[in-house]
Amino acid sequence: MANEKQCPTCGAEYRADIEICVDCNTSLIQDASGSTDETNQFPEDATLISVAMGSVKNIQPLVKLLEENDLKFRIDLSKHITEGMSPNSDFHLMLDEKDVPRFNQLIEEYKYKEFPELSAADELMEAGCCPACGTKVGDETVCPECELPLVIIEETDED
Repeated sequence: MANEKQCPTCGAEYRADIEICVDCNTSLIQDASGSTDETNQFPEDATLISVAMGSVKNIQPLVKLLEENDLKFRIDLSKHITEGMSPNSDFHLMLDEKDVPRFNQLIEEYKYKEFPELSAADELMEAGCCPACGTKVGDETVCPECELPLVIIEETDED
């Protein structure tokens, strides 16, 4: 285990560059005294909610956002994964239920910062126009000019 380290809580083994145990959310970073950082641990009575799911690469920007704003989180491996895991495995980004409103606010701010063109698209939609081509659409669900779907229709299991 020369280039590996072991989680002090659950015993899972990791490469030396991994900082958080995905099994139990324990920090794998040791301070000078050899103890691990437990700043991201949840209280026993916390109700955890999955706020995002995807590969490690896909949820990494959200993890960075949470870290920058001092919100505790945990990354769980999706329960439907039965054979090993890879960077492309599905992971759940878990937050304490009480932090979800703050997370939603951060996501709103993040999306307009990362994608400033969304502000212009929102203004066009509020004016009754297609956000892609600017054509007046009124109550249409698909833009008559560029055929962009303008609403999301959710399918239900009502048969």
